Amino acid sequence: MTQYKIQHFVPQWYQRNFSPDINKDGKDEHIWVYDLKSDKIELSKIYETAQKEYFYGKDGEFEKSLQLIETGTARAVNTIIKNENLDGLADSTRKNLFKFLLLQSTRTESSKVIVENLHEKYVEYFIKLRLRLYEKSPGYNPFIESLKKDENLFQYAMKIALASVIAISDLKPFLLINKTEIPFFTSDYPVVVNNYNYKKMRLGTNTLGIQIICPITDKICLLLIHSELYRIIGYKQSKIEISADTDIDSINYLQILNCYRKVFSKQNNLEYIRTIRENTLKIRENNKLPQVENGDDDNLERNYATRFSFLKNTPKCGAIISQYAKDSYKANEKLPFRNKNLLDKARSQTDSIIASYIDEYRSKLERNSP
Repeated sequence: MTQYKIQHFVPQWYQRNFSPDINKDGKDEHIWVYDLKSDKIELSKIYETAQKEYFYGKDGEFEKSLQLIETGTARAVNTIIKNENLDGLADSTRKNLFKFLLLQSTRTESSKVIVENLHEKYVEYFIKLRLRLYEKSPGYNPFIESLKKDENLFQYAMKIALASVIAISDLKPFLLINKTEIPFFTSDYPVVVNNYNYKKMRLGTNTLGIQIICPITDKICLLLIHSELYRIIGYKQSKIEISADTDIDSINYLQILNCYRKVFSKQNNLEYIRTIRENTLKIRENNKLPQVENGDDDNLERNYATRFSFLKNTPKCGAIISQYAKDSYKANEKLPFRNKNLLDKARSQTDSIIASYIDEYRSKLERNSP
């Protein structure tokens, strides 16, 4: 389906929120793109940015389904931008907001590389175990080898992300309003995670103390927090005005630390981006992480425990973490979780998706068996 040949892993509607163009539509819109590998910035067409041919598959069906989802997620995010307010959000808007965050964190180049790297192990240790009744079939070994090249696993990873929305429904959302002269920029991995309390640990959706951060314009950024462990300094409402340049820098650090290769900006601010990048190399060195020059990093969602002046741990944070750790241990969980009920509901839904994936290939194997 050539209609869906060009497939964006960062939606065009989202990129437009960082475009310097005003009152332009379609393929004439542009965005500034900084390439970590070439160390150059250029004005690129949004239609040609953050996309690859058949990124999600050649049948076009999954891309088509994503466009339907994006209708709701784009409306939710753009409504929030227009109102600059999260108070009184409709349930549907809130759900679409969370869908956007989890889907976007899974649909990127970084995520696809990780899924592909894990694909063979997934087939070897997970799928083969469930198909072992067919291992004496003449078509079994060729079939298993074909699974290792199956592009549909990436689609299932995104389906699992959408099914996990309930796992973050307990997080409290805030809007960060940028009052400085420094713009937020975004990247090819715009939804990042942070945690003051679990440094250097990979973070899941139900991790204790998680923060989810995503700029949605050069002046507005979404922040979701585990409110039991954090308190906002100086604000009681959901809108927080940020006037400290260092806080904007820290949010921008996280974009470069997590991006695959490219940073997107509304401005041609090459020297600022270079400065931020140099500082991220120091952060990596301090965290004993490899220096990354071209986005070839497997540290997806590694926690840098980046601090902000407006966000502090609550006074009872240590005691709360200790109690959560005990509860997690009793529940035989490897990592401390926030909400066992939400975690179980998310797992139930993701298990159903995984089961359907296994059943699909079991049916194929049965049809090919003598």
